[in-house]
Amino acid sequence: MSYIDTLYAGKAFGSVGNNFSDVVNAPAKEYAVASDPDGMFLARIGFNLLKHSLVTYLKFRLASLDVMSRAARTCFHIVLPKGLDLAYNDHAGQSYKSLVSLRLPVCIIRTLVSLHADAHHWLEAASLRFDTFLDMYNAPAGWAAYAATQREFCMRQDALTLRAPFLYGHAGKSTLHQVGCL
Repeated sequence: MSYIDTLYAGKAFGSVGNNFSDVVNAPAKEYAVASDPDGMFLARIGFNLLKHSLVTYLKFRLASLDVMSRAARTCFHIVLPKGLDLAYNDHAGQSYKSLVSLRLPVCIIRTLVSLHADAHHWLEAASLRFDTFLDMYNAPAGWAAYAATQREFCMRQDALTLRAPFLYGHAGKSTLHQVGCL
């Protein structure tokens, strides 16, 4: 993929992202069915519609990646042979409000150059190989009050079914980070 192709692909994906709505076929606003919004997401983008604290889990997994971008006689090559895992949750623990985890077992970045205009033979000019395993815990001022509010909200929402006690702990105790999937 050339540098120009990369720019065109980026513009195309940006256009889809900016215009992904179906205004013509959507029902009028007065007929739209209201859904429970994710209060924390709305608070992050500027809305303060809900006073309670919901729990948000986000997991992203990329199995592998091999990207090459070429411009004239140079080439930039990124390889993630074992993939990438990114996880976020704002399920407050005993000592933090939220957690972001990044797992990158192997990342290889190469810069290649061609000595001839035909670009059939490439030489490696630079290579970087690394791995990253990172956990970032967030505990801002007032996180304990946030955790208590979140726990109480989860208890109220789960009172009828009792299907998710791991979100608020037993007998009002907070649990540590939940391992596994919901």
